Amino acid sequence: MGSKNRVASVIAILVLAAWGGMFRLSFENIQPFQVFHSLLLSSWLKTFSPSTAAMATGVVDILVVNLTGSFALGFLAEVLGGRRVPEWLRDGVATGLIGSFTTFSSFATTVVHLAATSFLSAALYVVLSISGGAILCFAGEKMARRLRTEKSQEQRNGNQQYSGQKRGTRVPSARYPADTEPDR
Repeated sequence: MGSKNRVASVIAILVLAAWGGMFRLSFENIQPFQVFHSLLLSSWLKTFSPSTAAMATGVVDILVVNLTGSFALGFLAEVLGGRRVPEWLRDGVATGLIGSFTTFSSFATTVVHLAATSFLSAALYVVLSISGGAILCFAGEKMARRLRTEKSQEQRNGNQQYSGQKRGTRVPSARYPADTEPDR
């Protein structure tokens, strides 16, 4: 990597890390996350002491953020890797945006705090985080591949449908019979 590319990567990481950090900070304020907290967690957490409930809420928050980030990283890595995207942009998205959104240091701290009260809870959290993260990263890649494949097939089918004809003329197809085909 040349020095210009390295500088561009550093700048992209810095700028996108700021965005990733803001997304992380505001993640708890999005509506689906608030519904999740109010419906599922609140009734379950009432069975614990207030301090344990507060810690459990933080554990779930970090788990959801890290699993969401794993899916996003898998999806974006596949999307950006399959195109002619500059390396500095890939670095900025993966390391900056997703790296600052997900929280490995919070994950490690949570494991230590959980282990102090319950080794089983800490072990379960580690297993859920790592296996769930890997599964969701894989799912993100698969979804991006499927979307790219479907889009390229649609483009190929569209090009084949209208190839070999004079510009401005329409050829009926199974998808659009002669009387229902949209104007181009």
